[in-house]
Parts: sequence; C-alpha cells; structure tokens
Amino acid sequence: MSPLRLLQAGLVVVTAGLVEGNRGALVAAVVLALLFLARLVIGLPPARLGALVAVGEADRQPRFPGYDRLYGVLLLSGSSDRHVDLALRPVVRRVLAAELEDRGPEALRARLGERWWALADPARPASTDSSSGGLDRHALRELLTALEDR
Repeated sequence: MSPLRLLQAGLVVVTAGLVEGNRGALVAAVVLALLFLARLVIGLPPARLGALVAVGEADRQPRFPGYDRLYGVLLLSGSSDRHVDLALRPVVRRVLAAELEDRGPEALRARLGERWWALADPARPASTDSSSGGLDRHALRELLTALEDR
C-alpha cells in the first residue's frame, strides 16, 4: 500500500473516530482492512494467490512451471483414486514408457509389484471413484522409491 493510501485510510479512521467516537473508528478500521484484503485477493491473478501466505517470497524465487505442475499432480493424488488415475497415472506411464517397451509388461509388473503396476498398466481403465481416499504421503514415497529402483 502506498504512503498516500495509508494516509487516506488513517484520515478516514480518525474522522470516523471524531464523528462517532471509538466505535466509529473501530468500524472504519475494520471496513478498511476488509476492503484492503478484498483488493489484494481480487487484484491478484490466481497463480499469485499463494503469495499471500509468504508475501514477497514468490518474487524472490524463480518459477519452474514443470515442477509446479508436478507438485499439483502430487497434491491432487491425495484427493481420490479418480485424481490418481487422471493426474498421476499419465505421469507414471510417461516415466515408465521406455522401460515398458524395453523389458515388456511382465518384467515391469514383477519389478513394481501389483500395487504400482496398476498405475502403469495400459489395459486398466481409469477409476471414476471421487469419494475414495487417493494416495497418502507414505504411499507416494513408496511409489517414488519403486520408480527409482531400476
């Protein structure tokens, strides 16, 4: 907020205090604070709303769109089996595509185990269950370990 805007807001609060007393000043301060927050939220593009959590941090760090997309996929995978299949499964299949072609489905299935083979299996239909739990952090860690152990 610019110094001029801050001065204007202060004058509004002082004026309300002089006219209506302490309650007027309090109401004016709360309304101005809410307007300021609404302007912040509405004025920022959706990608920048996270900057409200750590003001200025997003400006200091370089943006990596690929990393951000993958982070979003991993977050969504905790929502439901449907999100796992629609968001995470294509990533897993891209990671394993060369290995699947080189070794074949049975060797890859043996290496991954039944649980993780379900994400790589091209013949398995995607889940439509949005009410199930998805994958928790421990399961994601197990998946990443299984993908790294080649």
